[in-house]
Amino acid sequence: MGRGSVASFRSLRAKAAWLTLGVMLLPLLVTTVFGGWLTARILREQLLARAVEDAEEQAFALHTFLQQVRREVRYLAQLRSLQGMLEALASGDQARFQAERRHLAEDFLIFARTHPVYYQIRVLDVEGQEIVRVNQPLGQAPYVVPDDQLQNKAHRYYVQEALKLPPGGIYVSPLDLNQEFHTIERPLHPVLRYATPLDWRDQRLGVLVVNLHAQPLLDILYQVNARRRSPVTLILVDREGYYLAHPDPDKRWGGPRDLDTGEGLYRDAPDIAAEVLSGKRGVLFYKDEVWVYLPIYPAPEDQPNEYWVLIRREPKAQLFAAIRTFQLWAGGVLLLAVLLAGAMSWWVARSITAPVRALSHALERFGRDARDLVRLPVRSQDEIGQLTAAFNRMTSAVQRDMRYLRILNRGMVLLARQRDPCRVLHHVARLTGALLQVPWVGLYEPEDLAEGAAEPAANAKEPPARRAWRVTACSCGPAPERVELPAVSDPQVARWYRTETSDGQAVWVTYLDVRRDGPRYAMVLPAPEPERAERAEPWLRVLLHQAETVLQNLRLYARLRHHQQQLSDLLNRLISAQEEERKLVAYDLHDGLIQTLVGAHLSLNNYLMLRNLDPEKAEALLRQALQDLQRAIREGRRLIQGLRPTVLDDLGLALAVQEVVEAMATEQGWQVDLQIHLPRKRLPPSVEITAFRILQEALNNVRKHAAAKRVQVSLYVKDGRLYGRVQDDGRGFDPQNVARSAGERAAVGLHSMRERARLLGGEWNIVSQPGAGTTVTFWLPLPEEEGEDGG
Repeated sequence: MGRGSVASFRSLRAKAAWLTLGVMLLPLLVTTVFGGWLTARILREQLLARAVEDAEEQAFALHTFLQQVRREVRYLAQLRSLQGMLEALASGDQARFQAERRHLAEDFLIFARTHPVYYQIRVLDVEGQEIVRVNQPLGQAPYVVPDDQLQNKAHRYYVQEALKLPPGGIYVSPLDLNQEFHTIERPLHPVLRYATPLDWRDQRLGVLVVNLHAQPLLDILYQVNARRRSPVTLILVDREGYYLAHPDPDKRWGGPRDLDTGEGLYRDAPDIAAEVLSGKRGVLFYKDEVWVYLPIYPAPEDQPNEYWVLIRREPKAQLFAAIRTFQLWAGGVLLLAVLLAGAMSWWVARSITAPVRALSHALERFGRDARDLVRLPVRSQDEIGQLTAAFNRMTSAVQRDMRYLRILNRGMVLLARQRDPCRVLHHVARLTGALLQVPWVGLYEPEDLAEGAAEPAANAKEPPARRAWRVTACSCGPAPERVELPAVSDPQVARWYRTETSDGQAVWVTYLDVRRDGPRYAMVLPAPEPERAERAEPWLRVLLHQAETVLQNLRLYARLRHHQQQLSDLLNRLISAQEEERKLVAYDLHDGLIQTLVGAHLSLNNYLMLRNLDPEKAEALLRQALQDLQRAIREGRRLIQGLRPTVLDDLGLALAVQEVVEAMATEQGWQVDLQIHLPRKRLPPSVEITAFRILQEALNNVRKHAAAKRVQVSLYVKDGRLYGRVQDDGRGFDPQNVARSAGERAAVGLHSMRERARLLGGEWNIVSQPGAGTTVTFWLPLPEEEGEDGG
């Protein structure tokens, strides 16, 4: 490279050309590449979300159909004629039974005519014998089955499962093909059976069974597949992976209960079948297709482990076609931008020819002292003149920003010193008014929150269009007493919303103290001048972020004080629990051991007085004293065991509970159902002694007060918790009135159990009614390494 080339490169024109080209191309390239990647990623996420939304929409249609069937089954179970027949069956009134039976058949027939989707509606007794049955073959009129054609279905699984359900439960059978005389009906007829138990005054008398034509349910998916022209397919499989609905008829009903062809996910997609059938929702990429799968639960309350899986399949190329189109378009735009950037850099290089020395002195002066800013005269309208004007605007902006900075510095110092949220908000309002030069800045809180109402949920489906806000004492200036603002679903911190109040006044709104359930305050001010607002907005953003941080810190301080108070309360409860425990020991000593010793003492005194006068009576008194002393020894040992059960240290929680239960069962003659499932590793000592004490106190209450014949005791570990339960069939009581009905000592025992559980962070509960027995339940938290389920 010669000297001419070097000199040419050092010229202002060359430097401007290369600099302009670099400044334009480098951000353009980075922005295009990164923006293209980011846009493609966002498009990918949006397209996947759209696919998931489509699958959820079809799942919702199936779920709505199933929910409607469940409601109609419950409606049939509450028919007046059915309830009348059950009452007659329970009372043995055959005449009324036959009359109500005929009425029920007529009601079933009327219902079937208006609901052609039901294949059979029938009522069976507890022996499985059909009492009433209405058939409605597909496409035919319903009819009542004659009595001589009624069958016994005691051997059918859905009858047996329904009889096990609690009152109001519904059993939903697997979706399979209907069989007649142990042969699959042709043409294929998929059915779904709903069965619910029938009770009359806590007496189980039968089962209501409704057979559903399942083809309309599956037609929901087939109709969607038929309407679509794209290669998107919807598939329904059972939890074993066999196809219930598939575009290919040869792949349907491949399960062993149906055609037994083996067609299913494990044959077509063995690599992902287990994950798809796991009962969770998700998205998978398999063999150039996108699979969206969702579980559908026909009976989520009664059969939480029974579900189907709805699968939406779409080729990747089809789903992500928009991304490919965007990439091609972005590449063309990038190429055009490079050409334009080259042309513009050449034009800029030619345009900058005038000297720039007029600005040199002013720039050097500005570099030495930023406060020494002088406005330069604009002598031309060319690029240099524009540069000079830009310099003048820069000087004005610097002066303005320095003023804003001084205001913010003073404000930040004041904010950092405040401990009252209202004063923090007042300072924020005052600083905002100073930056924007507005006559007033109002701080408002929601009227419903101010009146003590619950904050509306943030995810409500239909939030109110407008919301009323009430002014607070934190405002600055003559703010209106009340404003109505448009509702904002997800308010962002330091973001301004330009809107109008209900009376048409243009205002700016931002939200402060934003929490998960919504903002606590709205800052409202009249719309400022656009130019002033644009200049002040970055500084306002800094101010509002700092204010939000201060408010959050104040909230954390308040939470810390609350936690300190909780620790103090916990210590007080611990001391109270110890005192209650001592009070129980004092009760036991006074009511048991001391009384027994007093009786022995009196018997010995009488023996001494009568041993010479009446030897036979004196000997009887001596024997009575010996018996009293033996009872005292047993009572003393029981008290020692109650103070510190050595069997718990020696044998562990499981054997200690088993020993206590068996001892009390032998003493009281209980029928005991004992179920203990604990891990082999010993639980923490605090958990073992607390669980043992609660179970021991509950069993003592059963022994002393319940007069029970059967007692159920269970203890197991699940999900990182130790669960315990004691249930009896005794006389029961009202827990709310225990102090009056069972005495102060019983109330102390219940309080002791509750406090023991709470001291470890657990919960304790009692359920009882007079004449209905008592159930005591509790759970205690375990460390993570102890939280494995016991088997």
